[in-house]
Amino acid sequence: MRQQAYSGIFRSILMRSVLVSVLSGCATLNYPRTIDCSDMGVNPLPYPMQRLEFKIFTILPPQGQNWCITALDKNKGGVFGKNQYGGQRLHAPPSKTEMMHTLGAMVLIFDTPANVSTDQDYENYIRQGNLSPLNGNTKVTREIERDSSRKDSTCFLSTYISKGHISETKKEEVFVQEDHSLICKHPNQSKIVMLGYSERYSENFPPSYSMIKRFWHEIEPFFNSLEFIQ
Repeated sequence: MRQQAYSGIFRSILMRSVLVSVLSGCATLNYPRTIDCSDMGVNPLPYPMQRLEFKIFTILPPQGQNWCITALDKNKGGVFGKNQYGGQRLHAPPSKTEMMHTLGAMVLIFDTPANVSTDQDYENYIRQGNLSPLNGNTKVTREIERDSSRKDSTCFLSTYISKGHISETKKEEVFVQEDHSLICKHPNQSKIVMLGYSERYSENFPPSYSMIKRFWHEIEPFFNSLEFIQ
């Protein structure tokens, strides 16, 4: 049951790197142009400095320009994608290496399973869950540790580096994905909140830089912003 619960939740994490599919549409646009969120079929983040309020917590969205909202539901969470081309005048479509290199952030809300009551149950649930969002993994590196800095809730920090394919029809197209998550049990409700960010790229078209490092100053405020509504 735990595996099934995690499988459903973390398949939705594919949306964190939503620009993998959306950016492919960049190749069909007319150039020269400046690519914005609407070109990719999503909405811009209107007020990045304003906290977003969900049913049981608030967060800061990723801080900085050219972040897009790909999903937002106060009862379920939100998904954000970085438009790394925002503000640039492009005279030709981005290369495949660029289009397959994406950065996303997300926050998810889900129910605490009925058999998870103690902190030890919760830790076992986190450690046993299949957090990898890719199919047919050939390599998964996982690190999970208790976040001792959080005094208001039981939280864990999770790091996954996965390698596998996204599409069953394109198994030759292998992606590498790096996921970082903060997973917290709500102090007063039977809910779990997961806040995270993710970078993905094609193994066949490896990038020359890390988007997480390049945009860490925009991700860090988001990742450290979780505040529960009591």
